[in-house]
Amino acid sequence: MSGAANTLAAMSGDASAVSSRLVAKIVLVACAVLAGLYLFYLIREVVGIVLIAAFFALAIAPAVNWLDDRKVPRWIAILLVYLSIAGGIFGVGLLLVTPIVNGVNNLSADLPGYIDDLNKNETFRKYNEKYDRVAELGRQLIGLLLQLRDDVVLLVVLTEGLVLVEVVDVAGKVG
Repeated sequence: MSGAANTLAAMSGDASAVSSRLVAKIVLVACAVLAGLYLFYLIREVVGIVLIAAFFALAIAPAVNWLDDRKVPRWIAILLVYLSIAGGIFGVGLLLVTPIVNGVNNLSADLPGYIDDLNKNETFRKYNEKYDRVAELGRQLIGLLLQLRDDVVLLVVLTEGLVLVEVVDVAGKVG
């Protein structure tokens, strides 16, 4: 009986016609697929890094090629593009931190005035007298705003520090 006949016999429900060879093929294919999936699971981090590196290489290729066309050595062009990206991230961080910190400081300084304005409202004042929670909520909100300010500054400092470490690492690998 041919392989196709065995498959047809197996599909038709004739269990006696299924050969041990067909069963062995199915088991081996299933094992191979499982082994391949397990291997991919083991190297998933490396695959992810390779995909990110490929994407990044494709993203910076136009700038590097532009510099290369202007007779800049390729390794210097790559280094200049990396430094430009790091400088851009660093600059955006510097531009964003000051307004965010100032805004949070202004809001936390103005919050007592906002609470006083709320207390001028008769309905709000009635509920505040009944539950007496506004002062505590105001203190908690000021604390949260100050924590937010500190967290934003810390996040930007850490991000910029990591960018600088990466730039130094890349420069060391290129040079």
